[in-house]
Amino acid sequence: MKKLYLLASGLVVIAAIFYFTPSFHSLGETYLGDVDASGADEDAAERLEYEWLMLHDPATGKIPARIREQELAFAATLPNDGTGGGPMKSTSVSWNSRGPWNVGGRTRAFAIDIANPSCLVAGSTSGGMWRSTNGGQSWMMTTPINQYKSVSCVAQDSRSGHQNVWYYGSGEAYGASASVTGAYYLGNGIFKSTDSGKSWMVLPNTTTASVTGFDIWSDLIWTLATNPANDTQDVVFAAAYGGIYRSINGGTDWTLVKGGATTTSYFTDVAVSQSGIVYATLSSDGGQKGIWRSADGGASFADITPSNFAPVYDRIKIGISPSDENQVYFLGHTPGSGQPD
Repeated sequence: MKKLYLLASGLVVIAAIFYFTPSFHSLGETYLGDVDASGADEDAAERLEYEWLMLHDPATGKIPARIREQELAFAATLPNDGTGGGPMKSTSVSWNSRGPWNVGGRTRAFAIDIANPSCLVAGSTSGGMWRSTNGGQSWMMTTPINQYKSVSCVAQDSRSGHQNVWYYGSGEAYGASASVTGAYYLGNGIFKSTDSGKSWMVLPNTTTASVTGFDIWSDLIWTLATNPANDTQDVVFAAAYGGIYRSINGGTDWTLVKGGATTTSYFTDVAVSQSGIVYATLSSDGGQKGIWRSADGGASFADITPSNFAPVYDRIKIGISPSDENQVYFLGHTPGSGQPD
């Protein structure tokens, strides 16, 4: 009887060991369960299995011997502050930039404040708008963290009493981020500042809820320009993908004034002289292609494209001479004509 009793006791102990020891064979079926915040519902067996999963060597299926000693030996090889009292502080480390260099985007927008030449604004394709008040020695981002950070162009209202008003456009239709068809870096509207570029807000009629699809003309803006000769209206022009748009109330409402035919121009540009003459260009892939001039503030345009101009052209940039506004320059990309690229 004594032997049978001892044998029975041994079987009970073995059964208990098997019952309370976690199985390490079905790891894919392991479920640690929900642990109560107080720790009262923690399962000791599951905790043991969790630690084993974290520490074991997958090649051997075992926790390496003397693992803690190995950890301490490795820690001793790490750089320290020279006193042996802890790891090296980051302030004493010399860092070299290793990229990435394609984050932040190209600086496509830059302007000097007419009212204060020490105040500069600069915006990049995907890095937001920045402002300097000391001639560029230091910069501060003025785009809020929750605001879309695409900037493609910027313009200041140069009229006296309005020079605190700025506009910037968003979206890059052509450039390093759009070097292949369909690879646009889409924007999400036209933004306005009334405090000399310290803060910006999007103009409601130029934005939508989608930032991933091209669903409004203001997703891709080439150029912005204001009219310095109009003292009764707050006129802003936007050269966008497909056409030239105009607002006469500071960006609240917009009207298409050139372009937007059955076939649209990919490239556009706009510029306004000191006397209010408006010039616009639209690439040859559109139904209203050419070089245009408006003497009535953008209400109507006359085609001034030279008769001997290249038949095929992409973007044409406009430059008005600051010393003589009657001298206007048009620099165009004319594939198949002129000098090779």
